[in-house]
Amino acid sequence: MKSTLFSLLFLLILFLVSHYIFEPTYLYYELWWLDIPMHLLGGLGVGFLIISVAKVYDLKLSILQIFILFMIVAVVWEIYEYIRGVMVYDDFSKYLDTIKDIVMGSLGLYGSYSLTKRKQ
Repeated sequence: MKSTLFSLLFLLILFLVSHYIFEPTYLYYELWWLDIPMHLLGGLGVGFLIISVAKVYDLKLSILQIFILFMIVAVVWEIYEYIRGVMVYDDFSKYLDTIKDIVMGSLGLYGSYSLTKRKQ
C-alpha cells in the first residue's frame, strides 16, 4: 500500500511541476529536451503505480498486460496534451512528438518493471 501511495504522490508532483512551473514559464519551448525526461519519469511512475496496485489486489500481471494498461494511460495523456495544445496554445501536436512521448514513457515503464522484478 505504501508503494501505491508513493507512486501516486510521485505522479502528482510530476504533474504539478509540469503544469505550474514548466508550462507557465514556457520551459518546454525554451528547453526542447525537457519533454523527454518528463515522459520517461511519467512512464516510470505509471509503471510503478500499475505494479503496486496489482500487488495490493494480488493480481499476477504479465508484461503485456502491464503494457496494455500503460498504453491506455499514455493515449489518454496524449489526447489531453493535444487538446491542451490546441485550446490553450493554438499549437497542433505533431505525430512524431506523440510517438516520441509514448516511446519514452514505454522506456520508463520497462524501467519500473525491471526494477520491481529484480526485487522479487
